[in-house]
Amino acid sequence: GRYDRPLTQLLETQDESAGSVLAQVAPRLAATAVPRADLGTTNFEAYQSYMLGRDFLNRRPRGWAPQALAAYRRAIELDPRFGRAYGGIALVNAIGLSFADSRAPLIADATAAARRALELEPELGLAHAALGVLALQQDDGAGAEPHLRRALALDPQLTTAHAWLAGALLQQGRAQEARRELEAGLQRDPLNPL
Repeated sequence: GRYDRPLTQLLETQDESAGSVLAQVAPRLAATAVPRADLGTTNFEAYQSYMLGRDFLNRRPRGWAPQALAAYRRAIELDPRFGRAYGGIALVNAIGLSFADSRAPLIADATAAARRALELEPELGLAHAALGVLALQQDDGAGAEPHLRRALALDPQLTTAHAWLAGALLQQGRAQEARRELEAGLQRDPLNPL
């Protein structure tokens, strides 16, 4: 129809109409809503910084570690409760033990970051992977194994953890199991060079 109210009430009428439609439609929309992914933060800029760090970590171009650490630290500046960013720092430092002249500071930093990540997100596979790599880098395959198995149970997308777990099994003299673990990782993600 026809609009029979004074023009000054137009916005009021629009609000009433919108409210009426919303009241009728909202219950149906809520019942069919797709659940949102848990990104670990509500701060979009922090999430972008985290993803940049993760990209450096995954691709590992020349000079990747300082760039990844800077991105993760920026994410933490933006959201100090962003556990995944602490997990990223832990993993970068744990991997960095392979190239470090002075290992003690990296071990301390990796351990502290992994523990903080688990305080914030107890079920964070990335933090367990970091603790596993940390143990592996210190020739403690038996200590690495439970962390890496837990990481894979919590986050099957961490396909590189299969390679780390294979390394932990090899350190324990379990070559056949290590081979199966590598095959499992390649089966899950055939394009990942592990």
